[in-house]
Amino acid sequence: MAVHPTLSYLISSFTHDGKDDVALWDWEKGWEKIVFKGHSKAIRAVAFHPTNLQIFASASDDGTLKVWNIEKRSVMHTMQDHGCIPQIWRLQFCSRFQNPLLITCGKANVAKVWNYKAASCIAKLEGNDENVWGAFFHPHLPYIFTADEAGNVKLWNESTYQRVFSCPCPSQLCGIFQMYPCISPNRNILCSCEGFLVLEVVEEQSVVLMRTLRRMEKLEKEAAFSKEGTRLRMQELESILKKEVFTARQKSDKSCNDLMERIRFLEAEKANLVNRLEKISQRVEDLEGKLEEVTKQQRLLGSHLGVGGGPAERTSLSLFREYSVKELRDATDNFDKWKSGDGDPYGYFFLGKLAGQVWVKKIRAEVMVDDDPNQERFKSSVVDRLRSLHHPHLLRLMGACNKEKCLVYEHAANGSVMDRILIRRDRSGTGFFPWYVRLRIIAQVARALSFLHSAHPPLAKGPIIHGAIKTANILLDDKLVAKALIRQELKERGQAQRTTMLMYLANDSQYVAPEYWRSRILDEKTDVYAFGITVLEILTGKMSNAYETIESAVEDDGAFRNALDPNADGWDMELTRKVARLGLQCASLDMRHRPGMTSGDESIISILERVSLEVDLPDFVEDAR
Repeated sequence: MAVHPTLSYLISSFTHDGKDDVALWDWEKGWEKIVFKGHSKAIRAVAFHPTNLQIFASASDDGTLKVWNIEKRSVMHTMQDHGCIPQIWRLQFCSRFQNPLLITCGKANVAKVWNYKAASCIAKLEGNDENVWGAFFHPHLPYIFTADEAGNVKLWNESTYQRVFSCPCPSQLCGIFQMYPCISPNRNILCSCEGFLVLEVVEEQSVVLMRTLRRMEKLEKEAAFSKEGTRLRMQELESILKKEVFTARQKSDKSCNDLMERIRFLEAEKANLVNRLEKISQRVEDLEGKLEEVTKQQRLLGSHLGVGGGPAERTSLSLFREYSVKELRDATDNFDKWKSGDGDPYGYFFLGKLAGQVWVKKIRAEVMVDDDPNQERFKSSVVDRLRSLHHPHLLRLMGACNKEKCLVYEHAANGSVMDRILIRRDRSGTGFFPWYVRLRIIAQVARALSFLHSAHPPLAKGPIIHGAIKTANILLDDKLVAKALIRQELKERGQAQRTTMLMYLANDSQYVAPEYWRSRILDEKTDVYAFGITVLEILTGKMSNAYETIESAVEDDGAFRNALDPNADGWDMELTRKVARLGLQCASLDMRHRPGMTSGDESIISILERVSLEVDLPDFVEDAR
C-alpha cells in the first residue's frame, strides 16, 4: 500500500478471479475506486512518483515491473529482467524529476536500478550479505542507500553506482526489514523487528573542503559552458529570425498576388453583374410594354361592356364585375357538388366556366349575419376589402354576387403547391417539381405576405394578417407562378364565427404558432410561423414533421440531402441550406426569435433576395420591381 504525497489517493493490491490487480482509491470522492489490470500474479510492492503526480509503479511475482499513468488509466512502461526478477518487496522512484529511474530490492542480495522509460535495468548493486530489504535514492544527497537483512548499510554513488561506504549495524539490532530517509538530509531510519535506529552520515572537514572545491570547479565549467551556450543560442536565434523575415516577405508577396487576383475576379464579377442588370432592365422594359398593352386591352374591354367614368375608373372596373345569381348557377351547373373543390370555414369552392375557367366561392349561410338584407355589410367588409388587394402573388378576385354571397376568383391551372408536391414523379416526368421553382415560389409567397403586412390607410387600418398560410392555400398558374389565396375573407362577428375559426385552426394545428392558443390573437409573428412550416414542407415534400426532419439533418450534408424531396432533382445544397435555416428560424417556438418580413439585413425578404442573386429566379426579380 502507498499514499500519494500530495493528492487524496491511496493505492493497494487485491486479488480478483485468481489475479492480482491494483486499486486506486480517492478518499475526497467518497473512496471512489479505479482498478488497474495487467499483472497475472501477486503484487508485492507499489509506490507513487514523488514529483510526477500522475505516475505510480507496481512490482509482481509474475516477473514484471509496470509504470502506470493515473490520468490515462493505462500502462506506460513494462520492465522485465530476462535473467528472472527475484521476488520484489520494495521499490522507489528517484525524486529528481529529470531522472526516469526507480530502484527495487527484495528476496535477493542485490538491488537493481531501472530506467523505466527505456524499460531496462541499468545497474545492479551487488555485494550484500543477505536479502536487501531497504533501498532508496536519497532526496538530498547524491547517494543510493541500501540495507540488507543482516543489518549492513551501504552507500552507492548515484552517478557511477560504485560503493563508497559500508557500515555494519549494531549487533543488538538485526533483522532489518526497511529503511527510510528523514527530513534532515544526513539522517536515515533503520527498522527491524526489535526496534529502530537513526543513522547519521558525517563527512570529515577535508572531505567537505574537497567537495566544495570540486563544486566551485564545476560551477566555473558550467559558467563557461553557459557563456558559450548563450553565444550559440544568439547565433541560432539570429538564424531563426532571418528565416522568419524571409518567410514573412514570401507570405507578403503571396498575399499581394492573391489580393491582385481577387481584385481581377471582383472586376470580372462586377462586369457580369452589370451585364445581368442590363438584361433585367431590358426585361423590365419589356414587361412595362406588355403591361401597357394589357391596360389598353382592358380599356377597350371596359368600353365594349359600356362601363362609364374616367380612364382610371374604367380600368379598375374592367378588372372586376358583379355577376348575377343566374350567371353563377349556369357557370357551376347550379353549384354541382361534383364540381366542388376544397373548402374552408367560410365557404365552398366550385369550378365554373364564364369567359374562361374560374373558381366560385359560395359563403356559408351560417357564418353571415342575418341583419344584412341589402348585402351592404357583405359588400363593404368582404368584397370591397378583397377587391382592394392587388398583388402579382395574391389570387385575383374577378367579381362577386352580393345577393348569393359568392366570390369569383381567377382559376389556377396547376392546383395548389400541396397537390403538386403529393403527385409522385413517373417515367413521363409527371410530378417533377424542380428545386429552383420551389425556391422561386417561396420568394413569391414572402413578397405577398410582405405586401399584406405593410398595408396602411386607405388600403387598411394596419397590417393585414393572412392567418392561413400553408401549401394548400398557395395556388399555381399555368406558368407555376404562386398565387396565395386569402381564406379569411370575413371579419369575425359573434360566437359562431369564432367557433368556426377555432375549429379550422385546430385541424391545421401544425401551422398555428403556440402563442395563439394562449392569446387567441393572429398577428404578423403567427403568419411568419406558418410561413416557416410551409417553407420546410416545400423543401422536404412532407406534410407532417417537416420541422423535425430538417432540424435533425441541416448540419450534416448526407442527412440533409436525404431529407430533401427527391422529386426536385439536383438541389443546390448551399442555397437550399440557407432557405432551410430561414424556415427553422421562422418556425421557432419563441416568437422573439422569428425574423421580420422586411426589417434588417437578416429579414426574410433580405435573405431570399440574396439567395435570388445566386440562382436564376426571373419571376422573383420581376416581383421585386
